Amino acid sequence: MIEFSARFNGAGRDISIPVGAVSAIYARESGQGLSFEVTPADAADSARPDAAEGNDDTPPEPPRPSGKPALRRVK
Repeated sequence: MIEFSARFNGAGRDISIPVGAVSAIYARESGQGLSFEVTPADAADSARPDAAEGNDDTPPEPPRPSGKPALRRVK
């Protein structure tokens, strides 16, 4: 499991994600990231209805943000 805490609209949440369900990680600000090799066992474990779009092994390219990246301090 990948576990972390995040804030959405000011509300803190504890997030848990099965490792087999992660195929790529990208940074929204830069569009940079990495993808992981998906084995047939992982694909069967994390099958999703939207995964039937095609048999392409490359993850979709995330949208490039427009404008300057910005950081915000949250207290």
